[in-house]
Amino acid sequence: MVSDRIVEGRFGGEGGSGALGIVVGAVVDGMPESVIFGIQIAAGQPLSVALLAAVWVSNIPQALAPSADLARSGWHAGRLATMWALVIAACGVTAGLGYLLAAATGGRAAAFAAGGLLPC
Repeated sequence: MVSDRIVEGRFGGEGGSGALGIVVGAVVDGMPESVIFGIQIAAGQPLSVALLAAVWVSNIPQALAPSADLARSGWHAGRLATMWALVIAACGVTAGLGYLLAAATGGRAAAFAAGGLLPC
């Protein structure tokens, strides 16, 4: 995978490249969820508090494990906070793209996004 090579190439010598792979996974995992949030907002539907809570709670362990590994490898709290702020920003941009996609397609994008979030 391209992202693995980039992470290993950039951070392999500093340690924590495995943990950063998990962070990249968090971004990839967060994209379908964020698209759904953007589509819901574009459709004028209220965001489900239950879905928001489930996404938030499920992502806590996903964030804690690599953060602990990176802290052990020498990353300071400010660098970790910046990294997670960038992850949040990436998901926010993805939500914005979901909003624009739904607005451009008249809401027909919901099935695509739901398939990305809820594979059967």
